[in-house]
Amino acid sequence: MTGRYRDFFSDTTDILSASTCIELFKELDQHAKDAGFAAVSYAAMRPPLQGQPGAILFDSSSPTSFIETYKQEDFITCDPVVARAVRSPLPFSWMDCPEFTGFDKPRRGRRPRALTVLDHASDFGYQEGHVVPCSTIVDGLTVPGFVTFFWPEGRIIRPVLESPLWFRYLVQLFHEKYISLSGISFRTVATVPLTDREKQCLVWLAMGKNASDLATLMNISERTAEHYCQSVVTKLNAANRVQAVAKAILLGVIYV
Repeated sequence: MTGRYRDFFSDTTDILSASTCIELFKELDQHAKDAGFAAVSYAAMRPPLQGQPGAILFDSSSPTSFIETYKQEDFITCDPVVARAVRSPLPFSWMDCPEFTGFDKPRRGRRPRALTVLDHASDFGYQEGHVVPCSTIVDGLTVPGFVTFFWPEGRIIRPVLESPLWFRYLVQLFHEKYISLSGISFRTVATVPLTDREKQCLVWLAMGKNASDLATLMNISERTAEHYCQSVVTKLNAANRVQAVAKAILLGVIYV
């Protein structure tokens, strides 16, 4: 590994010394462009315990129109790159995603949503990218993220495939630093719309009470108590009452 690639690895002091998220991302973008990439994007994802997936933090050097359309079409909910980056710690390229099979076929009729994501990228000259997942712990929660390095049209940056460790090292440093500078609290980033009575219900459930007990303690009918129990399970996207209580405690919704 020579020249700019050796610098790309050794110049991590720029990442560590950044004092704002804007400054930090500019450093990452500059490193990516020095290595020959067209653009770079970063996303920190909602912790798994907080329900539906989504980006909590996001930054990109791609054109604004590219990002706006991606958001408007809600591509994040069907983008195979996002799904794979969250569930796997290993770097990969877009075409490693089986959902993109058939992308090279003519755009006729209704195409699968996954292919429309890649169609959108291709319209901006992005036909391939290198994705580096990352993960860290914040407020007791695992916060996954990933950085996508966009290859210029018709070009592949081979050293990325041959030496992924320095990319992973840089991305991990960036992810941890970006979250630290953002000052975001992942316990409260996704506000759970629970009423005071539902929170009270969770506290009693955490103490081992059942619906019959709740009815007596909260001076309500048992039917209403059952309704509260089901409501908190649904709102917390939990499988059952035990998991609802566990999520509520981890998210700081209740304290017992």
